[in-house]
Amino acid sequence: MKKRLIKKINKTKIDNILNQISTNFTITEKLYGNGYFIFTFGQNTVCHFVLKETPLWKYGIWLDKKGFKIFGEHKWLIDKFKPSRTYLSYENDIQSFIEKIKAISENPKLYFVDSYTSGDALDAYEKEDWGDGEFSFKGYQAIREFNEETQLWDKFRRDESVIQEEFVDNKWDEYCKQREETKQGHEFDRKFAFDFFKTIPNMYSCITAVGIYDRDKNGWKCSPKYDIKIVLDNNMIQEKFDNLYDELNDLVYNKNNSEERKSYEHQFSLMGCYSDIKDIKDCNYKFYKTV
Repeated sequence: MKKRLIKKINKTKIDNILNQISTNFTITEKLYGNGYFIFTFGQNTVCHFVLKETPLWKYGIWLDKKGFKIFGEHKWLIDKFKPSRTYLSYENDIQSFIEKIKAISENPKLYFVDSYTSGDALDAYEKEDWGDGEFSFKGYQAIREFNEETQLWDKFRRDESVIQEEFVDNKWDEYCKQREETKQGHEFDRKFAFDFFKTIPNMYSCITAVGIYDRDKNGWKCSPKYDIKIVLDNNMIQEKFDNLYDELNDLVYNKNNSEERKSYEHQFSLMGCYSDIKDIKDCNYKFYKTV
């Protein structure tokens, strides 16, 4: 079957699913794409979309040999956006997905906290049977304690004084506080990184410019986030170049691992040293010698 036809068929399948969803909700954004298994399923096997009724949630559809998977997660809690790593995940079941979205739209804080706590917000105290005699408890009245015998957090008790609304409010406040602290840490680390980038051209007389390449693309995060390209005097002899490269590499490594940093964001590493200013033309940021 021709690729163009496969692409059209897959888009039609996804559109049929979206049409059923749109009878209950308003789709404000949608993006078609190719999944991890394009070599098996072809193009347009993935669609990401957003609904007006739950604007802070992101949803996705994956087509596969068994039909489709439909899934979703709050944008603040996304780790890897795929069915096995999201709060909502259904296989060939649009109606259950729709019912869950209705519930989320009616009480967004409750379902945010339920995702954030891996399922503790909806039920008071519930046993989870993992099979082979292993089990745990979840719920807003479930208290996990450290077990000295097993050296694990596998000891549980129930605190019936905890009410659902109190639990949800406390967990929401906890997350918001952490989110603000994380934001401040990221802002500090970005300033820390760029203050360092700006100083590099003036550290040595043989450095003429520095290019910074941001590796994060299309919503994907990379580590390290930045690659540093340093332009050196092209008349430098090889021996001096080798010694300086080692020195610069140590400098960048030590600065990146400084205890001053507040988070693991905005990491950087030395990509290489170059002899022509044209070698940094593709960089996102450029800094030149000022003294």
